[in-house]
Amino acid sequence: MKTLQRLTQIALLWAGLGALYGSNINAQDINAEVIKSLKPASSYGRLNADYQLPTGIKGYTFAEFYSDGNSYFSKTTFTKPVIGNVSAMGQMVNGTGFEDHAGLGVSVVIPTPDHTFAKAYIVPRYLSSAGSPIDNKCVAGYYAEANLPLDMKISSFGEVNLNGKNGAEWMYGELNLEKKLTDKVSVSYNPALQNKGPGDITPAIEHRFTLKYEFK
Repeated sequence: MKTLQRLTQIALLWAGLGALYGSNINAQDINAEVIKSLKPASSYGRLNADYQLPTGIKGYTFAEFYSDGNSYFSKTTFTKPVIGNVSAMGQMVNGTGFEDHAGLGVSVVIPTPDHTFAKAYIVPRYLSSAGSPIDNKCVAGYYAEANLPLDMKISSFGEVNLNGKNGAEWMYGELNLEKKLTDKVSVSYNPALQNKGPGDITPAIEHRFTLKYEFK
């Protein structure tokens, strides 16, 4: 029941955006992934959407649906350019097993060579859906990608909690070496960079492979 309620909240968010902006929501990229882990019972599906809102706001939403059929995780990120390479950033985090929360922060695009991209961000404060501060959470993260020959691309993202109860702690990340097979289908070696435990800043590697289908 809780999962259904959370999914309904996500649907209402999209419906609200649609009602507010109508046809001004410009979908940039929509895709679905099937992620096969070599770790038992750790495979799942993921939906991703990049979109553009009016006034220069960029949005990205993903939702992961896990193999137990009763749990999911979703995050929506909005960025709005402020000056130069600096953007204001907002995050909404939903899922099962924790309280929904949202945060505000700043992201910075890092100058890189052609055919590459990198950014770093920090979200220093989060509030619960009831408006209460989320203790011990200050997130710093990165995303980087580079186009390679032969229709290949390598990318990575990761997040660290700078304010964990036991000090800075790695949260989650991924490395992705992707090969495009057709205009819409690609495969990748996609290891997850998992949390090792309280106070550990280094990730644990979980080997995975991913099949992706581009809707747009």
